[in-house]
Parts: sequence; structure tokens; C-alpha cells
Amino acid sequence: MAISANGGSSEYVTLADGQSAEINLGTIEDGDFKIVTWTLWGGSDHDWDFQGCGVVNDTICVNATSDVFDDELGNNQDDVEVSIYPAAFLVATIDDITPASPFVVCEEFVVDYTVTNYGVADAWNTSVTLSVNPDGSVRIAEGEGGYTQYLGTIAGWSWGAPFNSVEGSFTLHCKALCESTLTITPAGDDECGWHALVGEECWQDGDNGGDYWECEPQYNWVQFAGLPIQSRFIIPASQTVKQVVSKPMTGDMTEYDISLVSGWNLVSLPLIPTSTAIATVLADVDENVDIVWMYDASIADPALRWKSWVPGESSDLTTMTAQYGYWINMDAADTMTVYGVELKPAPNTPPAYPVVTGWNLIGFKSTTARTAGDFLAAIGGDWTRMYAYGNAKYSAVSSDDMMNPGKGYWIAVTAAGTIYP
Repeated sequence: MAISANGGSSEYVTLADGQSAEINLGTIEDGDFKIVTWTLWGGSDHDWDFQGCGVVNDTICVNATSDVFDDELGNNQDDVEVSIYPAAFLVATIDDITPASPFVVCEEFVVDYTVTNYGVADAWNTSVTLSVNPDGSVRIAEGEGGYTQYLGTIAGWSWGAPFNSVEGSFTLHCKALCESTLTITPAGDDECGWHALVGEECWQDGDNGGDYWECEPQYNWVQFAGLPIQSRFIIPASQTVKQVVSKPMTGDMTEYDISLVSGWNLVSLPLIPTSTAIATVLADVDENVDIVWMYDASIADPALRWKSWVPGESSDLTTMTAQYGYWINMDAADTMTVYGVELKPAPNTPPAYPVVTGWNLIGFKSTTARTAGDFLAAIGGDWTRMYAYGNAKYSAVSSDDMMNPGKGYWIAVTAAGTIYP
């Protein structure tokens, strides 16, 4: 027995390329079944199909036939009515990343993208938005605008013409040692704005004396030109890039980020700041700063060693340098960006930071972690204790332990000396 299934389509529904309308199923045993799948696309080669954002209806019919006719079963068919309507369909692609990943932290790179409208309707007021995971690991480069770019109108497709596209690019800046996933998501408004509202159509079953009701879904089409393009007609593009070790200690390092938690933070500047004015150094986070304290052990009068700064108020602490550690109390978590250089250009001499006998609150001028013994080599054995602060508690630092960029340290010195970072 040979059984075939015929997928019928009419004017507005077409079999996709490579699809055959008739499929031979061979023999199906009594009580068994076979599943047949066709791929169709809504549309035809008529220019007038969707003029004026019109909706058209079509019927898809499937006929099952056999060369052995059974009086009881017979040959059978079923059909379903579908609606075909014009809509904008935005697809983003990431075309190129220059230079190629991996990147060095603080390096800039360019992401080129294309947004194509594969729909029939025009896409109005289109834009793309860049998102990054983990958040903050990559940011928009300085002076390059925001995370959303406006693209304007992307016309819809018409028979015999190519799809319409808009190209653009983001200039980005590496921020962290990690792998970052970049996602570009298009958005816009649909020229036609068709939406289907799903309801029910019900009727009384006459075979049951009119007491039994049957219902089936009923789709009612509404049109409001300029409605946002539906999410199912938006295809984002993603790509993962890798960020590797920081730049070596040269004068071209220009910034470094320090994560600040809500509450107390003991920090220092890993770079020689471009400006030492405290209001400038903390400009990125001052709205969340409660108070900053600094301890200068070189001042003879212990009562005058502590200095403080409060945003917007007159304060005795006016500068921040890489020499000292600083206590910063934050009202909310934030990220502080330090702008500066590893070394000032010639003929400036490299920095040297004096310490005095007793407790000193020192900075760690380095963009890479180093052992305490290495960083403090110039004062050798003339220190006995050192403490870092994190997670709301102190932790002891030995000579073999690592000192980390952005952290400040209490150190007990037994003889005056100089640190050469």
C-alpha cells in the first residue's frame, strides 16, 4: 500500500525552497502513524499583495491518500486558515571587531555592526543598544556617546529588490580581566503596526439539543501604525571577547578603576594622578561619598595628623596623591576611575615616598599586584606590621603576601625611610 501526503498552498503561502508538495510515506501499519513536516513562507511574487499594509488570508490544506481505498477510513484531508500580514523584521549582525580579541585592559577597540530589515513593512525610528555581560567589564570609550545609537528608518523589502540595511559601530574601552559578551539589540517602530488580539468564537452544538457550546480561538487584527516592533521580530547579535593582563608599567597607562563598596573603603591611587585636586580625583563618585579621611604621620602634632574632605564643604584635605592611603565612607557602592600615569615623562624623576617611625597610612602605587617584600624592599626589615582592610575587617599582610592595586595599607615602621614604588 502506498500512502502519500500532499501539502497544498494557494496564492499567499508558498512552499520553501527545497520542499516537495507530495511526500510518499510507504506503508503505515494498522494503528501506527507517521509525522510529515513542511516548511512554508508567507508571501508571493505579487507586488500588490500588501499594498497599504493589508492583511490577507489563505488556507493550507493537507490531503492524505492511499492506493487502497478503505470504505471505513477512506482518504482524508484537513485544512487551516492562516493570516499573512506585513511587519518589520530587524536582524543585527556583528561584522568585525578591530583589533581582534584578546585585548589588553584599558585598550580601545571598535565593533562594526549591521542592522537589516527582512520584513515587508518599514522600520521607523530604529536604534541599536549595546549591552555587556559582566556589567561594566567593557564601556563606551570617552567622548563616543552612549550605549544606544539612533539609526532612522530602514525601508522594508519589496519583490526583486535587495534587503535594506544600516551600518554602524561602537568604540569601546576594556575595563576588566575577564571574558565579556557584547550584545547588540535593534529596536524600532513598525510602519504597519499589526497586532493580533486573541479571543474566542463560540456556538451551540445542534446535535446536543443546543445545550452544548463549542468554542475555538478567534484572532482579531488591529492596526496602529508606529507600534513598537514585536520582540519575536527582533534578532540581536552577540559575541564574546577576552581581556587579558594590564599594560606594563609605562607612561601610556591613563586610567584605572577602583570598586568602592557601601560603607568604609581603604584605598590608594595606583597611578600618579593627572590632577591631585581631591574634587577632581573623586569627581566620578562624589555624589555617593560621605567623607574621606587621610592620615599624615609626618606631622608632629598627633591632633593634626587626620585631615578630612566632604563633598561641597570647606575641608582641610584638598589633594589626593599616590603616596597615601585614604579612608572613603560611601553612601552607596560605586566605581572610582583614577586618571594618571605610571611615571611622569622625562626629565621628571620617579616617585619616592617617605615614611616615619610609627604607624603610616600608605598607598600602593602600582597597577599590578606585587609582594609586600618587593614593594617595601627599600626599607628592608624596618617594618613590623602591615594591615589591609576589606569585607569590613582588617587582615594582616606578611612580606610574602600580595599587595593589590587600589588598596591602602597601615604599616608600622621602626625607622624612618623611603619607599621607592
